[in-house]
Amino acid sequence: MFAIIEKAFGDYQSVKIQNNETLEYITVIPNFGLCLNELVLNSKNGPVNILLNNNNPEDFAKTKIPMFSGVKLFPFPNRVKDAVYNFIGRDYQLPKNDPPRNHALHGLVFDKIFSLKSFDGKTGMAEFEYIYDGSFVYYPFPYILTISIKLTATGAEITSKVKNTGNAAMPLGDGWHPYISTGTPVDKMLLQIPGTRYFESDSALIPTLNKIEDHRFEKLSPIGSFEMDNCYIIEPTGGKVSTVLYDPEKDIKIDFWQQTGTDAYNYVQFYTPENRQSIAVEPMSSAPDAIHNNIGLIILPPAQEKTFVFGIGLLNN
Repeated sequence: MFAIIEKAFGDYQSVKIQNNETLEYITVIPNFGLCLNELVLNSKNGPVNILLNNNNPEDFAKTKIPMFSGVKLFPFPNRVKDAVYNFIGRDYQLPKNDPPRNHALHGLVFDKIFSLKSFDGKTGMAEFEYIYDGSFVYYPFPYILTISIKLTATGAEITSKVKNTGNAAMPLGDGWHPYISTGTPVDKMLLQIPGTRYFESDSALIPTLNKIEDHRFEKLSPIGSFEMDNCYIIEPTGGKVSTVLYDPEKDIKIDFWQQTGTDAYNYVQFYTPENRQSIAVEPMSSAPDAIHNNIGLIILPPAQEKTFVFGIGLLNN
């Protein structure tokens, strides 16, 4: 029922998981942070891709790489202030990759190579793996990161599992950085957010820990010219909550859901790029700069695992 198709993509590799009956598929780039490049689903008006994508490897390098589009965020999502942190009495200096600010941005695996571990043609689930040996002095905590990507009846479900393979506890946060795009400018789209508070940020985009009440997207409401780079707080109910995006021009309603609960995706970051052609919807297990503010920071003991789940699909089709 399902097939997996691997092919070269310039200097990269493309892996497509396809439903042979519906012809729906998801495409990922395993050797660049397991980038989510396409998700083509059948709407009532025909097939539609709902992710910002590039079919050309050169365009991919020019646009998706600097935008961190679709990549895995681990062991921290968003920013670490000044790219430094202290853990159990020891200071660490992370690479600075957030000019003109001096922060560390979006973790350490966004450009790493994931290997295809297995594929189940009956369920449509592929497993990818990244093994880190703890060799970088700025993050000396070895782990195995296993990611399962599965096509479902309504879209795609993505599960991340991290196992601490070291002898000491490791600090972490988990997330993803997909951009939703239907080809319609976000100014013309409607948005509903499963939270009504977000963290205020300073001029360097680090949370001040003040929480701002914002009910404008409590119900499906126009985005208009509103600029977003905000981390919304989700109540950790233990159930799934959904961000909903609606494109009235194409009559497409997108369901972006995330699993909440203890050490789960209890935060979601929204970002609107300057060209206004897409919107990043980033499920996160921690707030920005969690290694300093401790909001959502997970301390994983040796030999223990954590699992995080989110999905993207269509509604009312």
